[in-house]
Amino acid sequence: MSNLRKIIGHYGKDLAVVLIVALVAMASFQIGRLSMSGNSASPIWLLQANLLGATNKNANAVEQLPQVPKLKAGGEVVASKNGTRYYFPWCKAASRINDENKIYFASEEKAIEAGYTAAQNCAGL
Repeated sequence: MSNLRKIIGHYGKDLAVVLIVALVAMASFQIGRLSMSGNSASPIWLLQANLLGATNKNANAVEQLPQVPKLKAGGEVVASKNGTRYYFPWCKAASRINDENKIYFASEEKAIEAGYTAAQNCAGL
């Protein structure tokens, strides 16, 4: 017991600092975990499409989904007949163009050749 008292007496302040740092680190970690416990994201559901022609009642489920155009950055762009800017179809400004005034281009290069410039408020242009 006297050896323990000698060690604590000699290294007491150092041991106290190490103990305090360890307790603060553990408390900070637990607080971080608790702060994230209420922010759980909803799960993502993936459905497998039957593309090989198997005959089950869900085989045609893919056909019932709405058709979404396959677009990629740098691909199809839209502009207004009356405007000077072109947009990706998913940009907010593109949705404000009346359908009868929309002009579609196969690429950004084709829109530039037609005299249109990229919109600055459309992400990715």
